[in-house]
Amino acid sequence: MGRCLVPRLPALPVCLAVVQLLSPCSAEFAVVGPPEPILAMVGEDTDLPCHLSPEMSAETLQLMWERPGRRQVVHVYAHGQEDTPAEEFRGRTSISREDVTAGKAALRIRNVRVSDNGTYQCYFQDGDFYAKAQVELQVAALGSDPHIEMKGYEAGGIRVTCTSAGWYPQPQVQWRDARGQSLSSKAASAAADPQGLYAASASVILEDGSGEGVSCVIRNPLLGQERSPRLSIPGAFFRDTQPRTLLLSLTLLCLAVLLLCVICLLWRRRWKRSQALLQEERRARAEEAAARAELQRERSAQGWTNSWDRPGE
Repeated sequence: MGRCLVPRLPALPVCLAVVQLLSPCSAEFAVVGPPEPILAMVGEDTDLPCHLSPEMSAETLQLMWERPGRRQVVHVYAHGQEDTPAEEFRGRTSISREDVTAGKAALRIRNVRVSDNGTYQCYFQDGDFYAKAQVELQVAALGSDPHIEMKGYEAGGIRVTCTSAGWYPQPQVQWRDARGQSLSSKAASAAADPQGLYAASASVILEDGSGEGVSCVIRNPLLGQERSPRLSIPGAFFRDTQPRTLLLSLTLLCLAVLLLCVICLLWRRRWKRSQALLQEERRARAEEAAARAELQRERSAQGWTNSWDRPGE
């Protein structure tokens, strides 16, 4: 179908066909993208497909890929020349010229990053007419094999921690027993690193009889894939928890008794000191009272002597 600027001529089929061939035209078309999101792994290359309908060469058209949510122009193709205005995509995007002549304009993104995740739009423009299609890119990363470590004895059991890094989007972490049942655990996902990848960890306290065939399951919800190493702790390890707990209890009891003895000793010393001070005070009072009595007797004796000497004068 064409949209042409032609003069009004007699409705003669042959003349109309000739005029249409000689007149500048702007073709009408549709742009078709994939019906489903494109899934890409971090560090790999991916193509965002986009093509014209009906099939026609796009060599004379202007093509642009952009991210509407960020108002960011990713890649431009016009007159056989390419440009990448967005700094973060520079050197990582391209469009195959051979595909453009067939009406296709797949955007190739090399070394996919977490930041590439999102919605893209593919524009074709011919003069004043343009059409576009939307493409959703979903980025994922499968993290490292989980590392399992026994932290030590705690609350009558053994605390075990499972850690893994390099996940996107944020993973789900869970401990399961040999029957596949979920165990009560404490999970924590660290904030994303500078590349946007997540680290995950989960810890659980395993008690005697629950350490056989347990597994740490870390799952990527977008990929539907998981890593789940298994762990088996012999019962002998759990039997050691009771003597250790008993030893700890006895140690705490001895410390409490020792502390009580120290307090009693200090209190006894303080009591003896206070008793000594009290006796010293009583002794001083008694000596003071005796001195007063002696002085009083001396004064009384002197008074009698004076009265005896007076009649003989």
